[in-house]
Amino acid sequence: MFYTANAIRIELETKGLTFMIKLIYKTPFDPLAWPGNWVWTQDSGSSFEVVQFCTYFPSKASLPVRLHLSADNRYKLYLNGKFIGLGPQRGSLDRYFFDTYDFSSLKSESGPYVISAVVWYDRDTAPTGQVSSRPGFLGVLEYLDGKIRCTPELWKYRRWLGNQTLPLPEHALCIGAGYDMVGYTLDDHCPSKEVFEKEYKPVKVLGLARDHLKEKHPQLLLQWNLFPRTLPALKAETFGLGNCRRVIIDGIASEKGDLQNKISFLAKNSSNNSESIVVPANSKYKIILDKEVLVVGYPKLKVSGGDGACIDVTYQEGLQLNDDVKSKGNRNEVGNRIMVGITDRLRLQGKDDIIFEPLWCRCWRYIELDIQTKQQPLELKELSYRSTGYPNEIKSTFEADSWFSRLIEPGIRTFELCTNETYFDCPYYEQVQYIGDSRIEALLSYVISNDDRLAREAIDAFDRSRLPNGLTQGGYPIRGVSELPLFSLIYIAMLNDFLMWRGDVDFIRRYMLGVETILYYFNSLIKADGLVGRKTLRKEKSCLYAPEWYIVDATNHPAWPNGEPPGSSEGNSFIVSFFYLYALQQSINIYRVMGNIERADQLEMQAKNIRDILRKKAFDPDRQIFIDEPSGLHLSQHTNILAILTDTYLGVVDGQILMDNILNNPIVVKATVYFKFYLYEAMYHIGRTDLIWPDLKLWHDMLDNGLTTFLEKPEPSRSDCHGWSSHPLYHFIASILGVRPKVPGCSSLTIKPLLNIKTNPPLPQILAAKFPTPNGDCYLRLTACKDGWDIYKEIPPEIATFDSELFD
Repeated sequence: MFYTANAIRIELETKGLTFMIKLIYKTPFDPLAWPGNWVWTQDSGSSFEVVQFCTYFPSKASLPVRLHLSADNRYKLYLNGKFIGLGPQRGSLDRYFFDTYDFSSLKSESGPYVISAVVWYDRDTAPTGQVSSRPGFLGVLEYLDGKIRCTPELWKYRRWLGNQTLPLPEHALCIGAGYDMVGYTLDDHCPSKEVFEKEYKPVKVLGLARDHLKEKHPQLLLQWNLFPRTLPALKAETFGLGNCRRVIIDGIASEKGDLQNKISFLAKNSSNNSESIVVPANSKYKIILDKEVLVVGYPKLKVSGGDGACIDVTYQEGLQLNDDVKSKGNRNEVGNRIMVGITDRLRLQGKDDIIFEPLWCRCWRYIELDIQTKQQPLELKELSYRSTGYPNEIKSTFEADSWFSRLIEPGIRTFELCTNETYFDCPYYEQVQYIGDSRIEALLSYVISNDDRLAREAIDAFDRSRLPNGLTQGGYPIRGVSELPLFSLIYIAMLNDFLMWRGDVDFIRRYMLGVETILYYFNSLIKADGLVGRKTLRKEKSCLYAPEWYIVDATNHPAWPNGEPPGSSEGNSFIVSFFYLYALQQSINIYRVMGNIERADQLEMQAKNIRDILRKKAFDPDRQIFIDEPSGLHLSQHTNILAILTDTYLGVVDGQILMDNILNNPIVVKATVYFKFYLYEAMYHIGRTDLIWPDLKLWHDMLDNGLTTFLEKPEPSRSDCHGWSSHPLYHFIASILGVRPKVPGCSSLTIKPLLNIKTNPPLPQILAAKFPTPNGDCYLRLTACKDGWDIYKEIPPEIATFDSELFD
């Protein structure tokens, strides 16, 4: 049987009856014993198709116990017109997922039951992170007696006509197309038996669903290599769209009053049958709704009438001063600002209770409804949204003064909005799982949620993304190729992080061959001078996705085009060698933990040689700093941060002097939000995490500018929410309190707290946090005293030692 206890319960209420349906993950799967069929439509479609697959059951007795479901691109599942779930979990063709829904807990004996799956396929304009083969649907029904009924036996389909895609703004091409739709009614999801039999057509069989790795598959066109879902169901709660901030009627701004209040009431209380809003015939209304915080979800509009009317729904993180998406200014201000962003469109045909919901999720703080009616008035009945995102359970708590506590809520919000079926770099513009972003997001998953399921999937996905040269792709899953060589080196650090914080040695052992291919590639780039060069030299500096994009940081500095350090295009950047040295160090630790001392010693010798060469060639003794490239014209924090983290600074310069130099020298290119993660790691490394405290001003500046999440980079910034920018939450525990795993799996921890010295703003009298580990929750409190800190700790017995020590 397929049943497992790993499930998320979904409670629905339909026609006065309560349903309990479980979305099961980690379902045991034997493809040889499960002859499910992929199907699609009998008639040919286009590059964008929306198809509804339905199956009808007269009573509970005829219902399956479980439903196994997948689709390409994606599906939304409904029972008697009520939303149940969506999927499949995002993956790649060689690891394509199916979901399992358990109906055994269905309470009511009454019927009938209609299971409806709305499937859409977007060949050309799907989100960048959505990997696809061809349109397809898989729906396998499993019964209590163990019998399996395949997709073509019970399912029939109907095309949802009149839907197409809209072009996206150039700045947001990765998110996928906007949708131009006619909407639907609840009856569309729950057709009567008569409609089901007359209007729905038999499906066309494409072929059997199989695990291609376990058997030869004669139908090579079916590229979906199936795996059971590994993640729990995403969040799905209903909320209102927020306050009405502006109404423009026929080009004239409406004064604040009853209309705005009524719209606000409807948009905040949609589930309570609030009074609807009537838009007169032959009118143009522009309504701005403000959720007041950034959210991710599926907006829902319920509308009646309005034959021939059109509603454009535009989403944005903040209103803009002009067409430049970076011209947002204070995010709380509306005034005469404009809305430029991702847009969906609803076209109305005069029907009652039409529902619009985009097929894929959207991110916004502000929504603009641009309504144009024709001869018939339009009635707005509901303005709501269904949230989505990974169901993180935040287990850490923080104790500090307002200088840090002010950052906690927006930091957690930033992190949560960037966790979905994969890690997202950002929820609005790209939604791609990049290694550089995911390493930081995974660390947050460990220390604030004690959850490594997304991290496991990310690590596995990056390993499967390998290019012919042995490197991982920089982001994956992805449509196309993402070649970011330095991110492959960060991938090794991500493996070491998992090993130390989670302790699953066998899991990491699977990926060691991939570690070797990455090290081999960079070793092949070593030049006669003993440092790392570059195989493909390129001069173009404008294409972000050109081959071998050596991005280091999201800086706007003119000497760093598209985030690439000086000299990298010519293969003369010292920072590339420092990154390789950093990856060697991470690899050495992994090999030592796994008992491969011989390989660790080999890498240690290579690391020593590179470190010695960098001390000679990259260090400027007159300026007491490491230079970016041989000419010495360029200096950056980035190079020196890695010099500290790799211990290259030892023996040539005092760490305190070097840190002071890179923080205060005005000609040194400064780390932005992302690379400050590594800056704070370097501060920890030399025992100066007190320096983190005043540096948090950058995050306060964001909040002072009306942001409710943290930016991709300092203003002017494209993205208002980037997962990597929530790393201060990690550093509060790991660097300020100084808690780090001493051995894999946190069975032994080390505390090296910050120095209790004068800072601006001053350190609080108490710094504390409760945080989870694989061996139980820990609590650590620092209380200021004359000689530093009094350390109080509560640890579970499974943690054998908890060494407390101070930096020298």
